[in-house]
Amino acid sequence: MLVALTVLAGLGLAAWKLVLDSPAEHATATACPTTTPPGPGQGVQAIRYRALTPQQVTVNVYNATTRTGLARGIADQLRQRGFRIGMIDNDPLNATITGTAQVRGGTRGRDRMTLLAAFVDGATQHVDKRADETVDLVLGQRFTRLRTDQQVAAALAALPQPRPTGTC
Repeated sequence: MLVALTVLAGLGLAAWKLVLDSPAEHATATACPTTTPPGPGQGVQAIRYRALTPQQVTVNVYNATTRTGLARGIADQLRQRGFRIGMIDNDPLNATITGTAQVRGGTRGRDRMTLLAAFVDGATQHVDKRADETVDLVLGQRFTRLRTDQQVAAALAALPQPRPTGTC
């Protein structure tokens, strides 16, 4: 009988301990870390997609319009905003891009494509069979200008954020 009472008392104390512990304390201690995307006014240095910055992206800029010098001018602007520039030319695929732009790249360059696409309002993405991480920006008929740093930051902030790895 004494053993049974001792076991019951132990279980009661354990249950009471669980009730007294605040769930808020546990939530704070185990909360998943969050990331804050760059906000308006932080400038080009704050632009990033996940851990990727423009300085890590090589972009080929192609013109799919009849506007002379368009690719060169936009390549210069992208260089000023931190991108590495590869080829500058007319679109080697001779595609008809009726929208603002198409961002092309291989599966290894998907994050790079997403980062670059945030700089052009209405850009579509097209995955091709290239093996490297370079991306192409193909300027289309409706292209007028690159987004501002604030617009890019807002576009990136609107993208779904990846869940942290681990217990979260």
